[in-house]
Amino acid sequence: MKHSRQMPDESLENIKVLLNPKLGKPVKSLMSAQSKACYHTLISNKNLNKTSDEYEKLLANYILLCDEKYLCKTVIPDSRFWAILCDNCQKLRSETLVANLIRIFNVALKCQDSNKNEVIVSICHISRENSQLIGILLQLLSQRPIHIPLFTDTILCITLFLKCSLTLCETSLSHAVEFVPRILILLFQYNFPASMSELLYIEDLQPLILEEFVPLKQRLINFLSSVSIDDYSCSLKADLLTAIKDNSVFQKGLEMEMGDLPSINLLNAYDTFTFLNSPNGSFKRLYTEQLLFGENDFPLYEAIFKLSDQFRRLFNLSGKKENQYSDSERDLKLQIATAVLNRQTCFYKTLELFLRFWIESLAKSQSDLVSLLNLAIITLKYVCLSSSDLEAAIQTKSLLKTQVVALDSMRYKFARTLQLDSIKKEQYRTWSSSIASFDTMLSGQVRDYVRHQRLLQLQKGTWVYAENPLNPEAGTPKVYFLIVSDNHANLLAREFETQTNDLPYLFDNKILTSPGSEALANGRTKVVVLKHITSFKSMELTTPSRRTSSNVYIKLDEANVYTGVELKDRNDRTVLKFYLDTEEGRYIWLDGLKLISPFQHEDISEDTKEQIDTLFDLRKNVQMINLNVRQDIIVPPPEPSDEDEDEEFYNLETLKKVTQNFILIKIQVCRQTIFFYL
Repeated sequence: MKHSRQMPDESLENIKVLLNPKLGKPVKSLMSAQSKACYHTLISNKNLNKTSDEYEKLLANYILLCDEKYLCKTVIPDSRFWAILCDNCQKLRSETLVANLIRIFNVALKCQDSNKNEVIVSICHISRENSQLIGILLQLLSQRPIHIPLFTDTILCITLFLKCSLTLCETSLSHAVEFVPRILILLFQYNFPASMSELLYIEDLQPLILEEFVPLKQRLINFLSSVSIDDYSCSLKADLLTAIKDNSVFQKGLEMEMGDLPSINLLNAYDTFTFLNSPNGSFKRLYTEQLLFGENDFPLYEAIFKLSDQFRRLFNLSGKKENQYSDSERDLKLQIATAVLNRQTCFYKTLELFLRFWIESLAKSQSDLVSLLNLAIITLKYVCLSSSDLEAAIQTKSLLKTQVVALDSMRYKFARTLQLDSIKKEQYRTWSSSIASFDTMLSGQVRDYVRHQRLLQLQKGTWVYAENPLNPEAGTPKVYFLIVSDNHANLLAREFETQTNDLPYLFDNKILTSPGSEALANGRTKVVVLKHITSFKSMELTTPSRRTSSNVYIKLDEANVYTGVELKDRNDRTVLKFYLDTEEGRYIWLDGLKLISPFQHEDISEDTKEQIDTLFDLRKNVQMINLNVRQDIIVPPPEPSDEDEDEEFYNLETLKKVTQNFILIKIQVCRQTIFFYL
């Protein structure tokens, strides 16, 4: 059947004058009557878009110039308008389409009439009936090169669209439960998170993404978590059941674990649906093997639902901030934004990690599941929110890739170490205000213990060189026998030609030796008063490296290391000079003399500092454990008028009681065997 070509009528020519700048100068805004006439003409001549390129230009100009009230009350709620816009959107320039949609969304959000809910619902309907409109916006952000003005407007447009859906959460829950999941799934299907993650590093776009879009998405996620899937009729439940049935392995898992789908919230359903529709081949293989060969089936759906709730709590952004962010605050926002934007990727990788932990730990019970959930969340927090390699990841714009690689390579044993550190930090944070005095006391106790340990070693005495052993002109260098006096006040030294067979001994503040060795001694015992020593100067001396002979299978570099030590008084005069020939000697004698000195010397070796820190942590960890379990020593709470009525308080005397009746243990710290009370 032959159709006659539709001819433009007189009214169409009239609106061209109003809307087409080539024919006449358009007014700033149409009056209500003009808006009505133009709209009816556009509707009546909608088929002209097939034969003329003028129609879409008139439509675009009409959206920008239409009376705001008429646009809100009549145009936006009309399904014919959306059908026309959808038919012409491909012909419009990207900038024009984005500008049109921004006007529509802004007008809808500002609408104060009683039909505002109808207007917002009409806009959200495009996620189902005219999804290509939003699809064009999402695809724009994947185009390269990046055009900053267009990309800024496009992100703003998508943000306004999400604001419309958020408005439904306040005005019409029945519509919100239908459209919010659908809109978020639409973003997921168009790979929108990946595009936004790349744009997140562009300075001109970053504020809009961090302060507007990401917090808005988080609010929508929070809404989903607040509504049960059984409270309202929504298509998400049917879509989820279909996705489960389409995967036989996951269908079998649901039947074995729960039988039917339980009453979950919309966020649980959304996360499950997107997980099932993700490229999950590696997880599916591992899960299938576990179902076939594992003794205790992994509770997949319970793990998904619990992880979904915990994931939401872990990542949150508050939104705008008046002042500039510090570097650390902005870095944290970037980390959180990356996780929120790429929720499905991070969620999938964490769930796979959860499954690996279940297998490696031989988990089997509900308590094991809860424990591993906490472990997975702590690991996720460490990977996504720690500062490790953060600067490099931001500079290379690979924050998401870094997080994914870290989750893939995470080992169960290391994750447990992270969990232990997290528990300790939380305990310290909880008790920090009450335990500060105890920390000071404990630090002093540990330092006194190490000091006493060194003193015992110094009172045994040792041989050191009196002359530089590396000086070739000295021949056989003379030696000192050093020992600390019984009253701990003096360092005693006596020179010998060489070491004696029998170890010298201390008597009446003098260094003596057996009669047969007396001939090797030179002079009397030198007495160095420790309180006169104000500084310890040390210098490392190393012989030139020499190779082992060529007739051995393994060749080693050999080098002798000595430490020259000078004890100086307040006038910077050298009171005693000697040379140590072992690392252990330097560790015991140089640090030991500094520790027993009346003056405070902070420049002790790293080995000794490590020993002090290790012993302090050991004692403090035991004390923290006791704080959790010793209910009998909790101090009575303060009067009701005091703050923090519900806290448990420990005073210093109470904390001292915790350290009573410690057990004796033996540990190895910095090459030293130490017996220590815990």
